[in-house]
Amino acid sequence: MGKHKVSEDVYLRVNGQHIEINRFVGEFLKGAIRGILKSLKGMPQNLEKIEIIIDEKKEG
Repeated sequence: MGKHKVSEDVYLRVNGQHIEINRFVGEFLKGAIRGILKSLKGMPQNLEKIEIIIDEKKEG
């Protein structure tokens, strides 16, 4: 099995450590997140950079 190509425009960091993701996962995440954001009221039409931080320590 050949090595999967790494996503070049989607980055994942967990507990400060960079996690490599392949292009399929990167494209899936982009599509899912864009779709969710576009459904929100007041979201700009032009999405240039999206940052999401999930702080598990603060979840109740």
